[in-house]
Amino acid sequence: MNDTLQLTFEALDTLFFREALPMDMAGGVELSSVFPPPARTVVGAIRTLIGESRGVDWGEFKQGTSPLNELLGTHEHLGKLRFRGPYLLYRGERLFPVPGLLLRTPRRKNDEQAYVRLAPDLQTPVHCDLGRVFLPGLEQPNPGVQPLEKAFLTGAGLKAVLSGGLPSSEEVIPQTKLYVEEPRLGIGRDVKRGTVIESLLYQTRHIRLGPHPEDGPVQIGMDVGGLEEKILPDSPLWIRFGGESRMASVRQGTPPALPVPDAPAHPRGVLVTLLTHGDFGKDERPGWLLPGFQEETHEGATCWTGTIAGVPLRLVSCVLGKAVREGGWDLAHHRPRPVRSLVPAGSVYFFQVLSGDLRAAVEALHGIHLGHEQAWGRGELAAGYW
Repeated sequence: MNDTLQLTFEALDTLFFREALPMDMAGGVELSSVFPPPARTVVGAIRTLIGESRGVDWGEFKQGTSPLNELLGTHEHLGKLRFRGPYLLYRGERLFPVPGLLLRTPRRKNDEQAYVRLAPDLQTPVHCDLGRVFLPGLEQPNPGVQPLEKAFLTGAGLKAVLSGGLPSSEEVIPQTKLYVEEPRLGIGRDVKRGTVIESLLYQTRHIRLGPHPEDGPVQIGMDVGGLEEKILPDSPLWIRFGGESRMASVRQGTPPALPVPDAPAHPRGVLVTLLTHGDFGKDERPGWLLPGFQEETHEGATCWTGTIAGVPLRLVSCVLGKAVREGGWDLAHHRPRPVRSLVPAGSVYFFQVLSGDLRAAVEALHGIHLGHEQAWGRGELAAGYW
């Protein structure tokens, strides 16, 4: 995005971004936080901030007669605004979800943590629920490897992975350095009478960012495009952010650039990894399948062919995480939003390039968005080599 700015949010205390479950669900005892927060939550906070900073009349805005309707859009269709993120910042640097192809090996005492990569095995198709397909595997047997969960990569770590290599242990940031969950107990209140309401106890789990001050601050960032001027003063503002009206400061800055991968000596193909959750559904196709890709048989196995950003590609394999369920609250109609399943950030798609140069393909795919609700930041891609 051109002419963009970065907004960073830093919590005063804790934050709460409720998972897509009702408070009164049968058998439920505790609601957890979704983190990093849903894109719609952050976008909603930013749209509200922009409106307030420009003196919007929210009554006129709801009726569609405000001068800011064209800029801010609606809860379904954004106006001129475009977003990238949300993402975490650690010591001022953007962090990235760990691509699903990266696994950690068993750690021996006093040894540095080591990692290995998955890559498509194009020699031995496997029969599974998808048919006869190429599955990702290890080039060499390595017993005890596990997915690298609850961690993030620095820019240098992501560049190493996209360039066909492996990150160092210093480039992998564990969740425990970034945030911890805190259980909370609440009770319903009758505001008019100044009393509590019987049988309305509830439990939630809040997020505390930067639990170890010596490790440096942790913020939530999002890039905003479509603005012709700055929206914030130089000093930070305080806003209500997320559920339960938690407070956070917001600052304006310069958006970080994506790390650009280097081409390895003998690449076999290109890959893309999702930096934000992707929404590829809304029809009868599998929810994980990229838009425009059609099934075909190649060398005795099921593959999928399609075009992204003008690059003809064959999807030969992928590594997918558990689907993310995301709902939220529809402020315009005062009701819950329908819950949808999203392809999680960190999912990886392996391609063969059907025409053209691999380097040119990576340049074309790197940093674009794919799928539905791209303006909200969904489906951001980072491209590299395998």
